[in-house]
Amino acid sequence: MGVPGAGGNLQSAINFNNAHADVEIPFFNQDIFELAQTIMLDPNVIDPIFGISYNQALDSDQNVGVNGSTQPSANFTSMQSSPRPITRPGRQT
Repeated sequence: MGVPGAGGNLQSAINFNNAHADVEIPFFNQDIFELAQTIMLDPNVIDPIFGISYNQALDSDQNVGVNGSTQPSANFTSMQSSPRPITRPGRQT
């Protein structure tokens, strides 16, 4: 059978896990996979979940590392501590 999802993409792994949920994800959901699937791949596009782009996050991180800034970046003022609530309980064993 090989490795399920090998040669596929994240969506094919999500689909496989859903089709075999009792074996593949008996204890945990795949919230991280599903969240990762929504992340924008263009480094300049502002991600609606995080409110900043990948490149803006890199700039902010570099600024903190180089300048030692302890002030939160203006880019992060609207960011919530948890980007998305967990919407379903873990699977029962």
